[in-house]
Amino acid sequence: MNWELLGNFFAALIGVLNPIGKIAVWSELTRALPGSVRLRLAFWNCMIAGGLLLFFLWAGKSILSFFGIQLPAFQLGGGILLFMTAISLFHGKVTEELHTKQAEEPELSSSSSKTPTFFQRMFFWMASSLRGNKIHAEKKERVRRSPELEARRQLPRIVVPMAVPLLAGPGTLTTVLLFGLMAQDRDESLQLSGMLLLSLFFVLGLLSAGPWLERYIGQPLLIAFTRIFALLLAGIAAQLILEGLAPILQGQD
Repeated sequence: MNWELLGNFFAALIGVLNPIGKIAVWSELTRALPGSVRLRLAFWNCMIAGGLLLFFLWAGKSILSFFGIQLPAFQLGGGILLFMTAISLFHGKVTEELHTKQAEEPELSSSSSKTPTFFQRMFFWMASSLRGNKIHAEKKERVRRSPELEARRQLPRIVVPMAVPLLAGPGTLTTVLLFGLMAQDRDESLQLSGMLLLSLFFVLGLLSAGPWLERYIGQPLLIAFTRIFALLLAGIAAQLILEGLAPILQGQD
């Protein structure tokens, strides 16, 4: 068992997945949902991302051979992409950009919609006051009785951006494909698959404990952990770049 390969793979996955940095986004997407529904949604998002990542892990060689890309070239390009991802994580740009997009969407939709008149607002208020309490009670009862059905109803709204591209994004796909190419045989590919699933279960645990972590640990400490993951990812990306440049440097010697 190649422990060095497995350890680097797990560290790279945790760094590029950045589960701590995604806690704030996850809380924003699922804030109004009960804990049982949030847990199911976290599980389904991790499984969807895991299926896509496993496909790239096992089909990496076929994908590169189809496009005629050699391993050193992909190591060099993938390493540069991972290094850029590490820089973005270190400066917190990934989470900021997502929050900016989420803040702009309601503003755009509200500006494009027509402002209701005074009588329309009065009518809406009367209708909501008559029906609001009943609908809210029915919704809570429905969620309480069947959290699985409510999770399936909410999944299309959350799977993008959570599963794709936040979990299975360009950086994660590149990482999985690169390490899949490093596997020497089927056993190492199976071991990498197990390490991939282990990292996703780690992400699932952190997302499930997201509200507790935000409440008791605090945002500054979570940001510090994200910076540490970014540094680890930058080191692994530099190693991949050096491995991609090795044939060129050896040819010059």
